[in-house]
Amino acid sequence: MAAVGDANPWRRGRKTRKGWKNPWRVVSGDSSAIEMKLSRGKTVVFDSIHLAKVRKRTWHAKLGHGKVWYARTNRLKGETGPKGPKMSHFLHGDPLLGMQKLHYDGNGLNERRANVRDGTAKENANERRTPESSQTGECGVLRTSMFTVRYKLNGRESKRVFSYRDNNRGTKQAEAQTCAAQLHQQIGIQFAYVEERTFFQVRLSENGKRKFFGEFSFRAAGDEGTARAEAIKRRDEVQARTGSRNGKIE
Repeated sequence: MAAVGDANPWRRGRKTRKGWKNPWRVVSGDSSAIEMKLSRGKTVVFDSIHLAKVRKRTWHAKLGHGKVWYARTNRLKGETGPKGPKMSHFLHGDPLLGMQKLHYDGNGLNERRANVRDGTAKENANERRTPESSQTGECGVLRTSMFTVRYKLNGRESKRVFSYRDNNRGTKQAEAQTCAAQLHQQIGIQFAYVEERTFFQVRLSENGKRKFFGEFSFRAAGDEGTARAEAIKRRDEVQARTGSRNGKIE
């Protein structure tokens, strides 16, 4: 499994009917931490004192609420609950009644004891970090781009939305144009046209619930930079008022 000359090789994990699962290795420069491979190309880190316990189970990566990844194992016969335990519960015990397991750095795949504590659902929502998939790099500020087909059929106005990211703009534009062309062929259609919009939304957690706090379009602001600055300003104002540190994870 290790490459020739690899100073820190991966070691075999748990043997299953489908082969070896969850290879692991000591974290470079820190012999007190273990890094283990999961599914979906993810890895989890935990204290080396827990290695023997962790290796008794097979682990996989699971995307949870708020789009935070964490490690989970399958439920064994005799265990209660509809699913197997998360690694944070398996290693550090179930949280107190009405509480949740929180990660100080917002990374659900960092299961070192110093990074895990009990906290409320509100604290958990507020401590989520900006995800790698974020298009803005700002938690609570969401960049949205879409083609909208607006049409009027039998006297009733309606629309169809085709959201996109930069890597599939052309595909979504073609889908929207095809949709408009098909609508033009229907009996009773009065108009159908395609418009493109790009804007920033501010979505934050307040009292444990995610709420919408404004939309800032590129067209109204004049350019993307101005719209982004206005959205960040609104987010900061809401955070100062509510005490929320993070926002909707998209």
